[in-house]
Amino acid sequence: MSNDLFLVKRSKAGNNEAFVQLMMKKEKLLYNMARKFLKNEEDIADCLQETMMDAFKNIKSLKKDKYFDTWLCRILINNSNKIINKNNRILDYKAILHEEKNTSIDSLELRNLLLSLDSKYSVPLVLYYYNGYSIKEISEILDLPINTIKTRLARAKSRLKIQQFKEE
Repeated sequence: MSNDLFLVKRSKAGNNEAFVQLMMKKEKLLYNMARKFLKNEEDIADCLQETMMDAFKNIKSLKKDKYFDTWLCRILINNSNKIINKNNRILDYKAILHEEKNTSIDSLELRNLLLSLDSKYSVPLVLYYYNGYSIKEISEILDLPINTIKTRLARAKSRLKIQQFKEE
């Protein structure tokens, strides 16, 4: 049994120290993901805090321990969306653009193209291309069928190409 799985089992059994250890191991993953969705460090910190508190309160409801990371990512995405909606903001892709190295268009153009997408297209795009999740994992995180994820990724890429073509 992996150390993460062991910590999940202990956390579900009420061991607070195991939960803290688990969160410390997942902190970088959570931070990097939140950075893709949120505009500033204050919002990221709020999102991480809410995500960890929600995970702590609801860890016993996790049905399959092996899906802990997926479950945790879903909580983080929901909390990111709450913050975005609360502040009446749209997803900020500045961090993504900063990391983008092989784009044929400049960062400002790419940012504007990404911002033009509805979140139902942009979230799978970020999870797939920038966080490295598989289509199956994204399906689990967003609680959507695999074919829906494939369709949304294809439509997102198509819409980005159409928008880029229109602007040229």
